[in-house]
Amino acid sequence: MNSAIRLLVIICLSMAMPGPGLAATVRTALLGSLLTPVRYSVPAEVVQRDHPILSSRITGQVDSVAVQVGDSVEAGALLVQLECVDYQLQHQQRRAEQAALVAQHQLARQQWQRAQQLLKQRNASRELYDQRKAALARLQAELKGSEARLAQTALSITRCEVRAPFAGVVTARLASTGSYVTEGTGLVQLLKLDGLEVSAALSTVDEATLQQATAYWLHVDNKKYPLQLRTMLPQVDNRARTRTVLLDFVDNTVLAGSRGRLVWQDGRQQLPPRYRVRRGEHLGLMLWIEGRAQFYPLPDAQEGRSAVVNLPADTELIIEGQFAVRDGEAVQRREVEPP
Repeated sequence: MNSAIRLLVIICLSMAMPGPGLAATVRTALLGSLLTPVRYSVPAEVVQRDHPILSSRITGQVDSVAVQVGDSVEAGALLVQLECVDYQLQHQQRRAEQAALVAQHQLARQQWQRAQQLLKQRNASRELYDQRKAALARLQAELKGSEARLAQTALSITRCEVRAPFAGVVTARLASTGSYVTEGTGLVQLLKLDGLEVSAALSTVDEATLQQATAYWLHVDNKKYPLQLRTMLPQVDNRARTRTVLLDFVDNTVLAGSRGRLVWQDGRQQLPPRYRVRRGEHLGLMLWIEGRAQFYPLPDAQEGRSAVVNLPADTELIIEGQFAVRDGEAVQRREVEPP
């Protein structure tokens, strides 16, 4: 009985295996239809270049805060009004001081010109002339100082109004009406909407591939946002051994603070691992060339990972039956099909 079963198995196997002169049947596909671009990705965050805290540049009381958190404002819009009476009074005082100095300066110039004429006529001493000249120079210096003090008080008056340096959205209100602030006290935080960029930390390997990339984009919530490389900071984080890269959005943007993945690709193409075969110690591909199977080794291929393939796109790759055929064996193929 056992002998009969063994005989039956041998007969079945012999029927299944191709006999002499009968080629094995395989299925092939064009390599170009199987390749995908080589891509890399790292975590990334959308950051805002301009999100300043606008501070008071004078000391005084807050008269009013014209905005609330979440308000959109245009460039130049009034945000905070500071009490300005003291600075206006100082400005009036400086202006009066300047008017007095202007009158004194005019008188000193006339006295100097009179002394100059008298000296030429030899009706005045050289000492009197020098005194008039020195008095004129002193008043000229005082007049310049007065002009500077007047300009300073005028500048302080303009700083009583804190205005938006750019269009944006108020994200924090740090002062209230009636509060007393000093120079440098934060008043309002303003977010600029059109200053978004993507920041990511790259390892040494990532840095090398990113510099050779042909396309960049950000993946956030299953959406792709095209990017363009702006710069790589010339500084390495000593703890993480990474380098920061900054990229700009090409058109559409996402909200500041969004997190996703920075993805980039170079010009190379890679093949999924399921099409590879092992022959001896080498991983490679089984190609169909003029009716025969030919093993093409991939020296840099790693088990279970996609590998870069530098072959013409019209190369016919055996995608079914590749594990059973031998290098150089005659094979029959079905028509070329996409994967």
